[in-house]
Amino acid sequence: MSAHWVMLGLAAVVGLMGVVGARDLLRGGLQQRLVPVRVRQPARRTPRD
Repeated sequence: MSAHWVMLGLAAVVGLMGVVGARDLLRGGLQQRLVPVRVRQPARRTPRD
């Protein structure tokens, strides 16, 4: 019976993680992560020139 509760606990944790991830995406978390990547690309090309 204890294994049943363990599975429910894991499912609850995974569900919470999914909700937190969804909130980050809705808040524009992807945009904040993509912006620094775009800024780093020209920075790498500058020293070459």
